[in-house]
Amino acid sequence: MRYLLLIIVILLSSIFYISSQLGDIPTKEQSKLLYKTLQAYSDHLSRQWHIKGCADPEILKHSVLRLNRATAFLLEPNVLVTNHHVMQRVASEELILSSFYEYQNNLLFNRELEVLYSSYWHDISVARVSTDLPFLWAEPVKLATSEPKYGDLLVYIGHPYDEDEKYIVTYGSVYEQGWFQSFYYYPSYELINHNDFFYAKGYTRYGNSGSPVFNCAGEIVAVHFNSNIEKASNFDDVFSIATTLLELRRAIQRAGLDQ
Repeated sequence: MRYLLLIIVILLSSIFYISSQLGDIPTKEQSKLLYKTLQAYSDHLSRQWHIKGCADPEILKHSVLRLNRATAFLLEPNVLVTNHHVMQRVASEELILSSFYEYQNNLLFNRELEVLYSSYWHDISVARVSTDLPFLWAEPVKLATSEPKYGDLLVYIGHPYDEDEKYIVTYGSVYEQGWFQSFYYYPSYELINHNDFFYAKGYTRYGNSGSPVFNCAGEIVAVHFNSNIEKASNFDDVFSIATTLLELRRAIQRAGLDQ
């Protein structure tokens, strides 16, 4: 009997701990309202983006690649950057890798990837495309010279899971840091310096993994890898998370490349 009571106490303690970590699961109504709010927020930032004369996403999209059901971007004509978790998934699937122009026109070419550097801790991978065939109508990105500041406008360009859509453009803004410990998707990241990541308020979707995060000048300031949208129940709690420009530059260095 004593052992049974002990087991019950342990189970209840575990349930309480998990609930405290994950928080309340949002209802369908809350989720619907949240997505509408996020879309309205993105539309508002889109207007601000164009009023300020920021870089045209229609041009920026030519730096973005479709990598299976996720996203990558060109660093050099034959070198790409994406997330570590995307590269892990791609390793067990048939490779689909194409520029926006190629994907839009249903052009598929045989390409292979050679991983030059990959970090589980920072969810970033740098890979070389082992083929002499260049990407059609694709341009390498430009890296920003400084980290973004609080309130700066951002644009994410990615490829959604939905095959009916060719690519998605969403807008966000740099948010405050400091929610590191509460980012429950990656509890092991608590071991890492807060400055390795930054948080943004924005609407990202499945397929945005590996998306380049552009500033107003059309320069890369981060690599998006996740968000808490599915677990959040209101707008104030929503944030997306990305690997910083500093960590991107370190990954490029560790891959043996110069930028």
